[in-house]
Amino acid sequence: MKREVIALVMTLLLVTSAQAISIFLSDTLDEGEGRIYQTNLGSYIVKLITVSDATGKVLFEVNNEKSRSFGLKESFKFKDGSEIVLMDLQISDTSTGNDHATFYFYGTGISPILAKNLSYDIIEENRCNFDQVCSGETQAWCCYDCGCDAGRCRNNKCIIDETATSQPIKEEKKEEPSIERPMIEVKDAPAITITPKRKARAISVVMILIAIGVLIPAVYLISQKKKRF
Repeated sequence: MKREVIALVMTLLLVTSAQAISIFLSDTLDEGEGRIYQTNLGSYIVKLITVSDATGKVLFEVNNEKSRSFGLKESFKFKDGSEIVLMDLQISDTSTGNDHATFYFYGTGISPILAKNLSYDIIEENRCNFDQVCSGETQAWCCYDCGCDAGRCRNNKCIIDETATSQPIKEEKKEEPSIERPMIEVKDAPAITITPKRKARAISVVMILIAIGVLIPAVYLISQKKKRF
């Protein structure tokens, strides 16, 4: 039996090392005492409810789920796979002394209480039991069970998110600088005044061109006739 317990403890230790949301610990609780153990994801509330002096068996509660009675070197597995192993049990002979149990606890991280930094005092004072049922509890002390009228419940406290009502900033359209093209002034050509002298020159030029046009073919024809004779 001892070998089985040691093997179980080693297995739980290896699994815990591989999963950051799980937890593995050793602790001692007095009868009726409870503690909150926190993981990266949430919390486990572990309570030693009773210790039987006659049978030497104990009864634990984890997150509102009670175990069966089990004895030394025995273990109990909860619904989410979390497990408690009873390693040592001290039963007091006096009426004033408290019985206490030393145990290993492995929390799988599957269904912890999704809240952190919790105080066990509000559980002892019956202000919140974290069972997700709002019965005799208030939002001020137990929004985990009762919710929040305004905001949201975070770590068992109502928090109002400050949402910034910022309007979308309109992008100003930048006007592209207009490029002024250089203006080209078109000036009217000066009017040419035709004088009698210019007119006579133009007529003479035209007559010369006509004469040249007539003489060149005539010269060509005469030269061709001479070659025949």
